[in-house]
Amino acid sequence: MDLRQQLLALPEDPPDFKKLPRDIRYLMGCRSPKQFSSTLAALVDPRKHCPFCPGSESFKLPIEACSHWHLRANDFPPDGVERAMLIVPNRHVERVTELDGDDWEQFGHLVRIAVTKHGVDAGGFMGRFGDPLLHSGTIPHFHINLMKPTGNEAVRFTLSKASEDREKNYRRLLLHVKEVLG
Repeated sequence: MDLRQQLLALPEDPPDFKKLPRDIRYLMGCRSPKQFSSTLAALVDPRKHCPFCPGSESFKLPIEACSHWHLRANDFPPDGVERAMLIVPNRHVERVTELDGDDWEQFGHLVRIAVTKHGVDAGGFMGRFGDPLLHSGTIPHFHINLMKPTGNEAVRFTLSKASEDREKNYRRLLLHVKEVLG
């Protein structure tokens, strides 16, 4: 059964989240139908639709790039953020252990550029990796979120969800499935 068929066959009541396939757990984190559609396309055919892989149809030109990473705007920024950017490996990386010392040196270079050239002179950054049951990421391509808050409201950046939040996310997933897949 392909991913679309799995989604259309999901039960109304939330199942044991540990038994859900990894791809469905990624889709549970999507906050909008647009994000759901983007993530679904990337999961079904990552070579063609991974939004973070240069050469895919879904790739948008970066703001800055170096040999190992690129800097781009975050298409789905959290509330309360003045500047939301992503630092993304140019090659498809799913596990943080796939990165080496050269990668991290280049990462530092792009952080300096984001701070000095693109106004992210305060804030924070965070990356998620591994099993989406243990984090709230929505795309299986490692990336690091870099954000500058507005300073006017709290910014909550979720690493992992509580079980009751997963139930809400599952119900939202069902709505996205109905809206996008019919």
